[in-house]
Formats: sequence, structure tokens, C-alpha cells
Amino acid sequence: MKKVLGILTLVMVFTLITAFQAYSHEGIFTILSTGDNYTQTNALALSMRTSNLGYEVNVLLCGDAVNLALRKDTTCSVAPADKTPWQMLGGLIARGVPVYVCPLVFNNPPYENQINNYGLR
Repeated sequence: MKKVLGILTLVMVFTLITAFQAYSHEGIFTILSTGDNYTQTNALALSMRTSNLGYEVNVLLCGDAVNLALRKDTTCSVAPADKTPWQMLGGLIARGVPVYVCPLVFNNPPYENQINNYGLR
């Protein structure tokens, strides 16, 4: 079931990214809404590749993906990037990629008063 959900989420992310690219030649807007490491890694790898090509990248974290920014996880590297999603997100932030958090998360436990400590918007 998790694999099916992960694949469906991945397809949705790539569909949204493709639709956005067709609309804008300026870059992509990556939306992460799952806690699945494989799905997060693929979406972030695509974002990093797009950034390497010189296009603008924006990332939005919603739902379970918000935990990605709050937990330092260096134990589960995923191929082909051989990095954890947390490391990949940190790499994007270091490049100046804006990472946004779904506004509904800001005032709800357990995230209240934590989000701004991580350089997120």
C-alpha cells in the first residue's frame, strides 16, 4: 500500500511540475506533501537538477513533508542521489532556493514556534 501511495504521489508531483514547466519557462514549483523518503528524494532530485540548469526553483512543504524540515535525518539515504531528503533540502536552502511551509502548519502543534528557526518562509 505504501508503495502504491508513494508511486501515486510521485506521479502527481511530476505531473504538477510538468504542468508548471509548460506554463512557465522560468523554473519549477515543487510541492511536497508526503513523508515517504523515496518520493521526497525524487522530487528534490528533480528540483536540484533544475536548479543546476539555472532555472528558478521554489519548494512548498505541506502535511507530513513539514517533518522533513524539522528532523535531522541522516540515516536513510536513497538512490540515485545517495543522500537523505533532509540533506537534499538543506542543499537547496544553501543555494538560496526559497522553501515555504503550508500556512496552516504555523499555528498548530507540534510545529508552532518552530518553523522560523529553520530558515523557512
